[in-house]
Formats: sequence, C-alpha cells, structure tokens
Amino acid sequence: MILGSPYLNGQTIDSAKLVIAIDAFQYNLLYVGVVNPVDIAVSGIPSDKIKIITDNGIVTGENGHYFFRPDKLAPCNISIIYNDKIIGRRSIRVKTMNAPLIVTIAGKTGGEIEKDKLLGAGALNAEFNPADIFVPANVVAFRIISVVDGYVKDLKKTGNAFNTEMIDFIKKLPSGSPLFIEGIKVLSGDGVTRDVDALSFKIK
Repeated sequence: MILGSPYLNGQTIDSAKLVIAIDAFQYNLLYVGVVNPVDIAVSGIPSDKIKIITDNGIVTGENGHYFFRPDKLAPCNISIIYNDKIIGRRSIRVKTMNAPLIVTIAGKTGGEIEKDKLLGAGALNAEFNPADIFVPANVVAFRIISVVDGYVKDLKKTGNAFNTEMIDFIKKLPSGSPLFIEGIKVLSGDGVTRDVDALSFKIK
C-alpha cells in the first residue's frame, strides 16, 4: 500500500511528529471477547475527523471514544485514519480476564442473613473485583443445600434466580439453619465459564 501525506488546513501532516494518545481500559490492555472502552486522540486533529480500524475484532464509536471487542488472543493492531490516509499505527495487548469473581446475594458473601432479605433478593449477583472492571458476568447455574430433620436437601438450578421449589424450601427453614450455595458457575463477557467458591449462610 502506498500512502500519501494527509493535509490539515492546507498543510502537510508529518506523521512522525504526531502525538497519539491512547487510553485503553486498564493498564493499556484489552480483554478478549469483551467490549473495552478506548479513548484515542491525535495532536492537532479534531477527534471527529479521525477513523479507527483494527485487525482484531470489532471497533465502534466516534469522536475519540471507541469500543473494541477483540475476538482472539493476539495484539490488537490499530490504524488511525485521517482524510483517507493512515497517519499512525499502534498495538494494544489482549488478555483473557483473570480478575477474581465475587458472587453475592442480598449484598452478602456469607454469614448470618435474614430470611426475608434472602428471599427478597431472590437471585445471585456476580461481578469482577475490582468492580471498575466493567465486564458482564452472570451466574448460569447453582444449587442450595441445607439439612432438615437430619436429612440433606440439595436443589439445583440453572440461571441465577431461586425457583419456586427453592423459595418454598427456604421459607420453611428455622432460625439457625445452615444454608450453602454451591456449584456456582459464572459466564463472563469473554465467553469463559468459571467456577466460584461456595457461599455459606446461617438463617437469622
């Protein structure tokens, strides 16, 4: 490809002297399969005049604010275009999400819990820690276990919410009963299903 020199206000742009600033999510990296916010600015050129293309996944957005979704574990090479000419190239690292997942119900990960709060929440919530890593994470399977009259009761569920059988079972648990939420599986925005440690509660 032979590239000419782009112009701004009638003057030739020296691409070598351009300052290109890229703010990519956290620590200048992107996560595969995840929509990553990226800000890009070029010195001396209005943000609404540049276009961005990449060789890894999809990029959307405009006016300096973009969203990258890499589809493979390889560097995300970016071309910055002004007046139909490439004025700069940059590369951003791409990784799989490895931040710890936190699963809660009624804002708790364990300990004593009021039955009404447990039933009022009705569903498990998952998020990456730290929470400013804005990547979708959804509980896709779990089970609840408790002991009633000396017998272990084990109820399984797909999704993140209690079903009717679970709700009726929890309603009948007396104060002081243990309740374990185990077999928790979380599907995150990078397409990976992760196992999460059990939650242990005591009905208050």
